Amino acid sequence: MSQIDCFTNDKFSVLAHLYDVRGSDNKARITQQEIADYLDLSRATINKIMRELKEEGYVELDGVHVGRYVLMDKAMTVIRMFRGLEAN
Repeated sequence: MSQIDCFTNDKFSVLAHLYDVRGSDNKARITQQEIADYLDLSRATINKIMRELKEEGYVELDGVHVGRYVLMDKAMTVIRMFRGLEAN
């Protein structure tokens, strides 16, 4: 699967939602259940996707707080590319 193919599905929806709810520190303060509810997916599906996003270097867990995900530069680049946004 190409790098682009892996973002034309639910994985991109999750990453895009994290991007949309992130703060100025690039941390998304949201639980997996909240993501599941918003995207109408199961919590198990979100858990699997989050694990993949972490393994692939798109997000990291905030080591201090539960339910906080740090969007890495790689994630910011992908979202901006797909949405046609300019980097700030």
